[in-house]
Amino acid sequence: MDESGLRAYLKKKRKSSNTIARCIKFTTQFEKFLSDHLRGKSIGDTTKEDLEEFVYWLEETGVAPNAILWGLSLYFEFTSNKELRNAASRMRGARIKDVEFKIRDFRGLKEEHVKKLEQMHLTSAKDIRNACKTPESRVSISEESGVPLEAILEITKLSDLARLGGVKGIRARLYYDGGVTTLDELVSWDPEELRNMLLEFVERTGFDGVAPWPKEARDTVNIAKNLSRIIEY
Repeated sequence: MDESGLRAYLKKKRKSSNTIARCIKFTTQFEKFLSDHLRGKSIGDTTKEDLEEFVYWLEETGVAPNAILWGLSLYFEFTSNKELRNAASRMRGARIKDVEFKIRDFRGLKEEHVKKLEQMHLTSAKDIRNACKTPESRVSISEESGVPLEAILEITKLSDLARLGGVKGIRARLYYDGGVTTLDELVSWDPEELRNMLLEFVERTGFDGVAPWPKEARDTVNIAKNLSRIIEY
């Protein structure tokens, strides 16, 4: 990291001394992760996949990544790496929204199932993903909550789809009911064919919602290709 250059850049952007110190701290944390966990990679040859690995490692160790992603977006702006700056901003935005998104906002879930999971403090899509990553963990949650295993799997799949930008309550239900229930199933589709299939599904079933626009379908498939697979099916 070019610390002196970063300091000068942030001062020119009229950032406070506290902001500059935090940005340098967060960038140093990322550099240490690359060195310790990714075979000594340097920050100069970082990929989006490396950034995702770092974020998931933070979450696994109980560290909220939002502030760190904010700092890294400033660093990548300084290095003129538009791709990684945008990736850091998207990841941060998705996690901010994710904290707020409640499983009860998914369309089509039974209220009794939602209440039972809420009693176990599983209220958000993120909670479900963390608790239901493996088949074994889903069986455990089903037995403890009294929610049928097939319903647990459905909610898990909806919560995994909700990692996609713009795919939340209604859109996740559209994909799921249309037969596209996982990220791997999603990326198997050509975006135009996916949109056409969903257009036909909406028309045929009377689904209360609209199919994605062409650009949305393309972006969704591309994002799904780059997301780490964190749920075992």
